[in-house]
Amino acid sequence: MKQIFKSNIFNSVIFRRIILIIVDIAIILISFLCSILIVEDFSILNYQSLGIFKIFFIVSVFLFLYLTTGHYKSLTRHMTSFGAYKIILRNSFGIILLAPIFYFSDRNFFTLKSLIIFWFVINLLSSIFRFVLRDFLLYQTSFFEKVNKKRVVIYGAGEAGFLLLKTLRYSNNHNVLFFVDDSKMLSKRTIDGIPIYSPKILFEKRHSIDLIYFAIPSLERRKKIKILNQLKDLSMEVLLIPPVQQITRDSIPFEHVRPVKAEDLLGRDPVKPNKKLMQKSLADKVLCITSAGGSIGSEICRQVVSYCPKLILLIDSCEENLYSINKELSGLNIKNKIQIKPFLMNICEKEKVNALFDQFDIDILFHAAAYKHVPLVEANPISGMSNNVLSTINLCDASLKNKIEKMVLISSDKAVRPTNLMGASKRVCELILKSYFIFSNKKNLKTIFSSVRFGNVLGSSGSVVPLFSKQIQKGGPITLTHPKIIRYFMTIEEAAHLVIQSSALASGGEIFLLDMGEPVSIMALAKKMVSLSGLKVKDKNCKDGDIEIKMTGLRPGEKLFEELLINEQSEKTENPLIFKDVEKELKYQEIFQEIIILKNLLVKGQTKESLNQLKKIVPEWERSKIILEKA
Repeated sequence: MKQIFKSNIFNSVIFRRIILIIVDIAIILISFLCSILIVEDFSILNYQSLGIFKIFFIVSVFLFLYLTTGHYKSLTRHMTSFGAYKIILRNSFGIILLAPIFYFSDRNFFTLKSLIIFWFVINLLSSIFRFVLRDFLLYQTSFFEKVNKKRVVIYGAGEAGFLLLKTLRYSNNHNVLFFVDDSKMLSKRTIDGIPIYSPKILFEKRHSIDLIYFAIPSLERRKKIKILNQLKDLSMEVLLIPPVQQITRDSIPFEHVRPVKAEDLLGRDPVKPNKKLMQKSLADKVLCITSAGGSIGSEICRQVVSYCPKLILLIDSCEENLYSINKELSGLNIKNKIQIKPFLMNICEKEKVNALFDQFDIDILFHAAAYKHVPLVEANPISGMSNNVLSTINLCDASLKNKIEKMVLISSDKAVRPTNLMGASKRVCELILKSYFIFSNKKNLKTIFSSVRFGNVLGSSGSVVPLFSKQIQKGGPITLTHPKIIRYFMTIEEAAHLVIQSSALASGGEIFLLDMGEPVSIMALAKKMVSLSGLKVKDKNCKDGDIEIKMTGLRPGEKLFEELLINEQSEKTENPLIFKDVEKELKYQEIFQEIIILKNLLVKGQTKESLNQLKKIVPEWERSKIILEKA
């Protein structure tokens, strides 16, 4: 039987259409006979009154109607209630065509009652046949083959959960066991025959479940985090589905589900941007973004496009990254038709920076370019310092010379009481911008310089999250430097929002900070990622686990926790989650002199002298053993 249904003959469109026509003829005849037998006396079924010609005429009318209205063009396996309504409409139109003919030719042949019964029976049989055939086509694999279906549970008995159920049934690779929902009103009810239970049942049935779909996309972030943290204790794979609005778009398939990401478990509700403020700041402006193809720079690019700037200049020294973001922005920019110009260049080369800035009247500069991998910068001090410090000086000089309205530096929480060279170099960059602003203000040059400082960005280059994901996919182990290490986290989208909004809030010399919520234990984060991948952590308490977590020791310059504030005081801004760091007044002339000395030492490549000069500028810098050896 299985071979017959898999044969080319059975899968032929013509063969299937012939079968459907034969079944429809049988349905028409049965419906007609039922309408006569139920209403009239059996004696009416004689050759004279019934007539083979009349039966042939009825069948011909319905078949002609079916063939000319696309009755056989629709795919039966994807039939919905809308398809059933179209069948009813066709049959109703067929009876309307036949009624006056038989009424005026032979009133004994069809009465009003028989017409109503004919209409009811033909619609009933046609719909039942189509739905039975649809289910057979959908589940024929189950009839003839043993399919190893995943046993799944849908968390959420709302609209998204129902849409997911329909999709999973079409896939024929999943067996939906039940729904779970916190609502007491839904408990012990059903959706399309699938029962709804309280979430407590998950712990009772945990060994008979392979996968959980989390189908409450609109749930408040804090509540979602709470539920996902509870689900991690099941050591079961959890997948999130997109919002219903995305599900119903033609451009996004419903199967666009995804695993739980770290950002789904961390922090607080996302920072909502002030769109009016951003529109006012960016509309019809010429924007320049360094490291435009990097994680932060590329997200800034994606977001500023929607605010209709006049021109966006993309600067990056990595050819592949620059190509990718330029191509992506060209796709996003179809409607707005904003000018986008990519420039492959190294901003440490002052002449090239000046030439570019002389060519365009830039309004806002976002400086996201930097070497930020702590161990690499620690091992390559001259390269790390030169890239971060010299590029910033070049951009500040060019901004003043060309009277740029605003320059925003992307800084780091590692600049606060730094214990590594990367953090110390970022602190120098903050001091450079602050000094340039004081100079600009005193000379009435009106260029506004400001910095934005935040913690670790999820998914960015160097983040632990993609590293952990790759290690889990490979079967482990997860490498962690210290069991007590903690970090602040934010999403790339939030980081870009902060940078853009700070450019609108800046009046000069500020270091902007974001309320990033509570710091996160990296050990706890690693365990959550393992559990929500459907695996178990392998340790002394669970020797048969899947993924081991190994400690590698703190890296040079790495500390257990990061800070965001130089001092404990901070000022509020228009955005309740954005603050300004309050620092003591800076003696910019002294800082300028020290920075010029550092610049000259870096240009000459004098490692020892450069490190000592950096320590002089940032006295709070706690140098690692590697740096002390080089100094």
